[in-house]
Amino acid sequence: MNFAIIIVAYNRPFETQRLINSIFNADFMGDIVDLIIDIDKGEKQGEISDIANSFFWPYGNLIVKAREQKMGLKSHVFDCFAYVDSYDAIIVLEDDLVVSPSFYLFAKQACDYYRNDERISEISLYSYFVNEFESRPFVPAKVEYDAYLMQVVQSWGECLTRSMWQRFKQSKSFSMENIDNVKLHRLVNSWKSNSWKKVFFNYLIETNSFVVYPYFSFTTNYTVSGEHSQREVPDYHVQMEEGKKHDYLFGKYESCIKYDSFFERIFQNNSNLDDACVDLYGSKTFYENKKLLLSTRLLPFSVVKQYGMTRKPQENNVIFEEKGRSIFLYDLTKKGKKPRSNDSSLLRNDFGFLSWRRAIKFGFSELLASIKRKLKR
Repeated sequence: MNFAIIIVAYNRPFETQRLINSIFNADFMGDIVDLIIDIDKGEKQGEISDIANSFFWPYGNLIVKAREQKMGLKSHVFDCFAYVDSYDAIIVLEDDLVVSPSFYLFAKQACDYYRNDERISEISLYSYFVNEFESRPFVPAKVEYDAYLMQVVQSWGECLTRSMWQRFKQSKSFSMENIDNVKLHRLVNSWKSNSWKKVFFNYLIETNSFVVYPYFSFTTNYTVSGEHSQREVPDYHVQMEEGKKHDYLFGKYESCIKYDSFFERIFQNNSNLDDACVDLYGSKTFYENKKLLLSTRLLPFSVVKQYGMTRKPQENNVIFEEKGRSIFLYDLTKKGKKPRSNDSSLLRNDFGFLSWRRAIKFGFSELLASIKRKLKR
């Protein structure tokens, strides 16, 4: 496959240089790979252009494009996606990322494996350990493969084949300006119309397609201040693959572990839960017209079963029927008394490694930092 790497750059020269250095040290196995550095118009565009043009790229063509007018993130990213019209596949990297030495090897093999499956719309190089919507731990179930599937759009290192881009570009979602979909997380619905991720999220839902996610990350995200972030947030730094593994094992769509757009497990071939909406993070407002609801929320419905919160990933408490009162299977057709509070068990599951002293200290310092940020505004 003919690949190109696209760097989406804007006003962050140091971060762009750091990303370029990490790409240079990656393993390309002798392949010819073009590097395109696309710089949106901004105060530091000239500085970034100087860095890009002075860089030696021995693996293919080096193309530097400085935009004459500011495009904004959504238009800039979509224009960068369009480079795939000249290639079989592209890897898109925003400038506040760093890549693993083996990021290209994973991307190449994943694109090659899933290139003809229309149910796959994107390939991620980043691997979550936090549900970014709920700020709670996320641990995906692991089987023999090196990747799983999820309906969560990735912008911290992603791959698109030409056919993936063409399907998205021709979809109804691509041209929609105002999106308000009950099947999307409330935070996604609150994003402004200039969010390309919101458009892509809607596309995944409407087409019931998925993103391929590695179990081990090939990028890490510094989340420095930028167009959609006012401050540096280290919360999404993750451990990256440091070695140079040359063979990755992928599974067919039917056999992969799957999660939905709320980071919730999609149970497959489980007769007890086929008619249940899974909401273990307690963030859904639309229950998919299901009869049953599996949730950590305390709701006024009849409780069919209840489970503990001791296993990881959290859905394994249901699969292996752990005893406890942290997860409840509700019958939505019958009213009932709310179960007793389960807050302590959920907190222990998320933060049990913290001593109470460290937890109080952390909470107090975060409160002070939040107050200082508000006062500065």
